[in-house]
Order: sequence, then C-alpha cells, then structure tokens
Amino acid sequence: MLDALEKHGLYQKQSLFEESDRVPLLIAAPGRCQACTVAQAPVSQVDIFPTLAALCGVEPPKNLQGKSLVPLLADPTAPGRNWAVTQVVRGSNLGRISKPKEDGSKGKQFSGYSLRTPR
Repeated sequence: MLDALEKHGLYQKQSLFEESDRVPLLIAAPGRCQACTVAQAPVSQVDIFPTLAALCGVEPPKNLQGKSLVPLLADPTAPGRNWAVTQVVRGSNLGRISKPKEDGSKGKQFSGYSLRTPR
C-alpha cells in the first residue's frame, strides 16, 4: 500500500485514493454472526459505535450518523446502507500550530469527499 501512495506523491492515509480509503472491518460477535462469512455491502467506521451499542444492548444516542451493522452480521447478503462516504481535510498547516501569515490568515483548508457504493 505504501508504494501505491508514494506513486501519488502522498504519505500517511490522508487521501481519497483506494489505497487509503478502503480498510478492512472485522467483527467477531459469537452467537450473533455466521462464522467465516464476508458481507459485500460498503460500511463506514462511523457504524462501529452503533454496532457495539446494539451488541451490548445499550441504546445509542439518536444523533449518531452511523448505522448498526447487526443486520449484516445476521445476514451477510443484506444490503445495509449501500454506501459509505469518506472525507479528508487537506490544506496548509493542517493539524499544526503555526504563526499566521503576513495577511493574518493561516492558509486555506479544504475537504475532499468520496462516495463508495457496491458498484
């Protein structure tokens, strides 16, 4: 993976290229899922908390953006949400403490988005 990102002139996992966006998600929930099965539906990391809450029998807050993956654990062929969004924030001085430029600005930051579907 590192070689692929280096080809794009990038480092770390801060891009919208396939090598950065796609990460495996493994869930083992004894008695709640079929062993050795793979769900093909796209999921997002924001789905982890609602899934863990559901598996623990805890009511998650209503304002969560994620969706429980428990239905996918029970039936890996279920469609799930059917999409996943990735956001990457880029720009000058991102995540660093820096002095303002002569004009008082700290540099432009911008967001990039990608949308993954089964297609």
